[in-house]
Amino acid sequence: MIINDMTIEKNRILYLMYCVMVLASFLQGVDVFPPIVKFFSNKIFYISVIVCLLLSFNSKKITILRNVRLPAQLLVLFALFYIISNCYHREPGWLESSIGNGVFYLLTFLAVHAVSREIIVEKLLAPYLIIVSLLVALSLAMVAGLPLDYYNIDDDVNDYYLASKSSLSLAVLSGVYYNQNSFAVLAFLGACVFLMKYQLLQQSKEIIKYYHVAMLIIVLVCALMTVSRAGLLACTILILFYMIKSLKNKKILLILLLLNASLLVVFYFFYEHLDFLMLRIENDGSSNRVDIWVDAFNVFKDSYILGAGYYKYYTPSGYVTTHNVYLQLLVSQGIFAFLFWTLFLSNFVFFAIKNVVLTKIRNNPVAVIASIGFLAILVHQFFETMIIGSWGPLVLFMFVLMNLIVNVGLNNESNAVRV
Repeated sequence: MIINDMTIEKNRILYLMYCVMVLASFLQGVDVFPPIVKFFSNKIFYISVIVCLLLSFNSKKITILRNVRLPAQLLVLFALFYIISNCYHREPGWLESSIGNGVFYLLTFLAVHAVSREIIVEKLLAPYLIIVSLLVALSLAMVAGLPLDYYNIDDDVNDYYLASKSSLSLAVLSGVYYNQNSFAVLAFLGACVFLMKYQLLQQSKEIIKYYHVAMLIIVLVCALMTVSRAGLLACTILILFYMIKSLKNKKILLILLLLNASLLVVFYFFYEHLDFLMLRIENDGSSNRVDIWVDAFNVFKDSYILGAGYYKYYTPSGYVTTHNVYLQLLVSQGIFAFLFWTLFLSNFVFFAIKNVVLTKIRNNPVAVIASIGFLAILVHQFFETMIIGSWGPLVLFMFVLMNLIVNVGLNNESNAVRV
């Protein structure tokens, strides 16, 4: 009885630290909060990761499920070569990068895995549901006139974003972020969470279901208003495959019909938004991705073993990354770090495709939606670089989805090993 009470208390602290970890990951990216908030959120994030790992120790060992053991080993090799590359180049901030993006990338994955073994799915999703709801509400309040300023950007960049928004009405909506791509990611995370929560609430009161349906529609409309091509692509993949898997469910088809009606209303009142969206889809716009990718490949050919150091491309508006996480890692850290990282992802890609193709959504809705969401993130990152650093909300949510893909419906004790 005493042992059970101790386990319950330990799991409560573990879950609290997980919630702190999720909150800190979001606060580090929100641009309407002062820099001091981001600074302390970063430190709190790393502390919460360490505490989660310490709480997961059992007899001086960490328990890892069998189907996660190989990915964890690959992630160790990725972190090793990431650090070796940084030590070789010794660029400014190389030590912080080695710890934050190398060591803590592995530790964060293990921490999320430890939490997912002990905490039920509803509680895993709860902090995301609350934080996304609050940030979307705050963003819409800014659209309605709430006076909030962006921090950590210079006047030229600020003028550029403000000019873009004022010239396109609600298009290029960025909310609490100065970059609309970040807000589109927030909307995508919200869509994944609200879909999974809706599926888990089949026995709940109708009013609770209506809230999740309403929030799903709101976040998807917000994603549309960002005009973020990568964000819209991820949302489209999520909704399209969810719809295909739910063709026999009349309630879900009605929800998707309401969603389409909402999008038509948006296009009717903001027709210039559709013109701008089509313009961005038809050409590369101001992002210069094609030129950047060609230059990055040329740089990689000269430094393919340990990379060329952190890659940046000069544009008139400042230095930018490759806008492709796979190419960014390849050219910056070299072929070995890239190889072990992609092999790490490939393990979960296999399970995700298997879930999407073979699993019926009524039998295991969380695994199916998590799988679709995970694959959508990987497609999204062909145009962004958000899942390399350990602290971002997208990479943290990706780790949660990975564990939901392989752990939901499994017996933890029979699949556990000591390492």
